[in-house]
Amino acid sequence: MLLLLVLLTGVAKSIFEPARIASVPLIVGNHSIPTAIALFQSTVQTINIVGPMLAGLLLVIDHPMLLFSISAATYLCSALLLSSIGVLKEDQKAQTKQLSEPYFASLKMGIQGTVEIASLRFLLIFMIPVMLVLGLFLTNYNALLLQEFQANAFHFGLLETVFAIGAIGGALFGPKLMSRYLGPGLLSIMSVFLFGMVMIAVAPLTFLREASGLLPVYGWCVVAGLAQGLYNVPLGATFLMKLPKELVGRGLSLFNAVMNLCMIIGVIVGGWLARQVGISTVLIYAGVLLVVIAVSFRMMKGYGELQKEFLQQKAANRVIKEEMM
Repeated sequence: MLLLLVLLTGVAKSIFEPARIASVPLIVGNHSIPTAIALFQSTVQTINIVGPMLAGLLLVIDHPMLLFSISAATYLCSALLLSSIGVLKEDQKAQTKQLSEPYFASLKMGIQGTVEIASLRFLLIFMIPVMLVLGLFLTNYNALLLQEFQANAFHFGLLETVFAIGAIGGALFGPKLMSRYLGPGLLSIMSVFLFGMVMIAVAPLTFLREASGLLPVYGWCVVAGLAQGLYNVPLGATFLMKLPKELVGRGLSLFNAVMNLCMIIGVIVGGWLARQVGISTVLIYAGVLLVVIAVSFRMMKGYGELQKEFLQQKAANRVIKEEMM
């Protein structure tokens, strides 16, 4: 029954997440999409810290049915809050038209519409190996902290917290970096490059752990969380800004499906590789792979397409400043 609950929760989440992200332009408008994505991501990371803490306190009740009822009530509250957002009920005519289309025809149109946009096609191709490595990282991250670095229960909880704090920082600072300084393409490349360097840093971190205790591990977790928070911002924002309004939901669903499949493969392969060559070795070589991916994709044509609009806007702003001077 627990496995069935987990399965149903996963199915519901796979439907909910694309709809949640696709609703952002309706709520905040196109001009605030990067900031809204950052707020969404930072909120999720904050809940990842607070949720387990509250769950730990509730476990002292030692009454499973009551705990499941409390959990179900939180979902009900969320549903009631979502139903009260009037803007989500707009544009019913367009939604009705989409619902009248055959499912497979609608799905085919969504896939074609997504891959025809060069910048989104580049992001899809770029993120496939990245998500494979991320799955590999996730399946070995906890084992690294517990087995390689020998963190006890107290420190393990704190390390998870500082990782989430780093991810919150990445989500909050990402929009400013993307819109003012780097653009979506360069931010994606640099965040993946940083994540790769973080994984390579496991090599010296093993020796630093023996010499200085867990303090270097805390710093490593902050930077790892920061890198993960940074690359989430340009992904969601770019899809929302580039996709036509009628294809947003289907495009995001396609993206999530591909990314989740790659992550699952990475999780499975990562566990097998860790048994063969060791946790640290797997993460170090995976980090090298991410660095190679970041450098090589920087030279692809799709990267230029992803940066094109940002560079044009930056050049226009420079001209305006020169005229004012």
